[in-house]
Amino acid sequence: MNNASKTNIRLKIVNFFGSVGYLACVFQWLWAILLYFSLIEGYAKSITPASEVHNTSPVSSPINISSPDILQVLVVLAITVVMVAITIYIIIKMPSIVSNTSRKIVHQAADNIAPVVMQAQKKPFSKRNQQKLSSKIIIFLKVLLVFAPVIASIFSKLLDKQIMEFYLVMIVTFWLASFSIVFFSAQYLFSWLFKVRNQDVW
Repeated sequence: MNNASKTNIRLKIVNFFGSVGYLACVFQWLWAILLYFSLIEGYAKSITPASEVHNTSPVSSPINISSPDILQVLVVLAITVVMVAITIYIIIKMPSIVSNTSRKIVHQAADNIAPVVMQAQKKPFSKRNQQKLSSKIIIFLKVLLVFAPVIASIFSKLLDKQIMEFYLVMIVTFWLASFSIVFFSAQYLFSWLFKVRNQDVW
């Protein structure tokens, strides 16, 4: 196996852990949003005008009982098969879509922030300096992605309406956060062992 193939395999291993880390972060944020659902629901109701309820008497219609047509049955079966296939495809592709989208957002944010930071620090602008600073910003953003929902979960105790006991909330919160921490830590551990360049780490 040549060096290029070895490097490619090592890079895939490193970024596999990063992809799973991003996916775990998404679950963390979904959990935090779920904890604040009562607050979000209350705010949505406050800005939505109340709809008037009209009492209408049901209109009785004659029931036509007839045997289903074979063509209708085939159409329903075909639609069902297509919907099941689409659902399976989405379930299979969703993790990669979520992780790739998260990675692009984080890296794009780091690339946009780096020039601003260099200008504030009055450092000479160069591609090497930008890559080094972007790598540090990416680490900071990953830490923020992991610990921001943890902090939000802790403050959910102040809400009037809780979805479950607070100790159970924190168990789930730290359980999800541990996945993100483990996978991101493994990503940087393997990148150090495999000597992968920082700019190639997702």
